[in-house]
Amino acid sequence: MQPPKLTVVTPGFQPPLESSSHNHHTEKHGGGNGGGDDMLEARVARLEVDVSYIRRDIDELRTDVKSINQNMVIALERLESIKENLNKKPSADTVDKKISDAKLAVLLGVPTIIAIGTGIYKLIQHYL
Repeated sequence: MQPPKLTVVTPGFQPPLESSSHNHHTEKHGGGNGGGDDMLEARVARLEVDVSYIRRDIDELRTDVKSINQNMVIALERLESIKENLNKKPSADTVDKKISDAKLAVLLGVPTIIAIGTGIYKLIQHYL
């Protein structure tokens, strides 16, 4: 076993390939001859497979985006319909006024009906 080789590193200068322990393009690894042992074809084939999966995933995403767009259009149409229906509804002030009018009618109407009923009863009692 040989002792580790020391290399002087100067900022701004790249060290030689042989000095890097993580570099696989050294003489120990075939000197970078196309990826080592004609691995280039296998690597390209692997990349082609990966790209085909990426394309498939992108096609699926496009389909999902189209579906989301269609759902958003439907949701926006429904929201517009809800807005139109809400605009047709009476305001809270209008409803409060109608309730007040109804209360007043009941408060005035009940005593009037009682008075008419009492008058009719007395009239009947008078002639009997």
